[in-house]
Amino acid sequence: MPTSAADATSSPLFGPNSSRATIEVDHDVKIGSSAEWDDKTVARSSASSAAVTACTSAATQTIKVYSDLIILARDDGELTTVTMDEFTRLRRM
Repeated sequence: MPTSAADATSSPLFGPNSSRATIEVDHDVKIGSSAEWDDKTVARSSASSAAVTACTSAATQTIKVYSDLIILARDDGELTTVTMDEFTRLRRM
């Protein structure tokens, strides 16, 4: 299954072999029906993983939800985390 439903070519760039590769992250941002823009970040992939998040309610047990994450490192040392979803595409630079 592709990591990004928007672009199946993103999947090979997400995984254990993607570390240290320079990638471009293209993310479509949408807020309601009134605001929409495109955001691009170019950085070196530092790590990737599937983080566990818990959804809990009083009526149910805790449900584990997994989010695919990429940690990016810029040239100045800044680190940022990108959560992969259907609006995110990766491209090797």
